[in-house]
Amino acid sequence: MNVTHVSKFGNPNNHYIKDWIKIDSFVLANSPNSIWDSDNLKCLIPAIFNVDIMYATFGSTNNTQLSIVKVSRRLDYLYITLFKRIEIFTEPE
Repeated sequence: MNVTHVSKFGNPNNHYIKDWIKIDSFVLANSPNSIWDSDNLKCLIPAIFNVDIMYATFGSTNNTQLSIVKVSRRLDYLYITLFKRIEIFTEPE
């Protein structure tokens, strides 16, 4: 399921477009593939998916309401360090 909108309020009307806000599509600086750094033996992989939600209060002071004003998605990368495997063999006695 690809979610494209969220409701601004807790009880939205499914047929009233102003009750909904579009989720900003994320743009990747690099491709969503892993990137190998052979100098440092590290792999940069897309591993963290974030959803940022910004909201604001509005209304009168005795009846303030919270409303979502912006939702965005972003993909962060994580460095994974790979170690060279060393195998030790011993001769049977």
